[in-house]
Amino acid sequence: MTLAGVGYDGRGMGSTTLQQRAALSPELWQQLADHVSQLVWMADGEGRPFWFNRRCADYTGRSVHDLEAEGWSSVLHPSDIERVQSDWFGSVASGNPYESIYLLRRADGSYRHFLARAEPLRSGEGHITHWFGTSTDITDQVAAERHNRYLVDLQELLAASSSADEAKSKVAELLGRALKASRVLY
Repeated sequence: MTLAGVGYDGRGMGSTTLQQRAALSPELWQQLADHVSQLVWMADGEGRPFWFNRRCADYTGRSVHDLEAEGWSSVLHPSDIERVQSDWFGSVASGNPYESIYLLRRADGSYRHFLARAEPLRSGEGHITHWFGTSTDITDQVAAERHNRYLVDLQELLAASSSADEAKSKVAELLGRALKASRVLY
């Protein structure tokens, strides 16, 4: 038997199968959902959220009840709300898997980048009954990509410069953009 990429041969369980053991302990599944590093959530077939793991509440500082009532909108960065809702309901309407990157507000008020993915769960007839999703903090990856892009840009600027003064000017301009400075002097 294979579950989520993990091979398991059933040894050491006596006459109890993995499915029987899982069916006997829904608490174990809840603990699993609450202890994975991702934010885990479910929505009904029409895209309305109805379940969030405890990590969602801990991260956002919102109660699970509030998250179920309001969905993600209450904790998304205002500049992401329209795009994220459009993408989400587009996936719900089409039945295609959902994927989006957005800023999510932490309990302390700061925002971090998250990659959200959701897959539709279908009935035997092919109708979407639920959506199962995860949101993964990718802030460190986003910062590393920005840093690497900055270094590539810097290398290209220096290579294209014909003099030390031109190089200084271009580097100052690049630093200004990176720091979002309105004016840079060197």
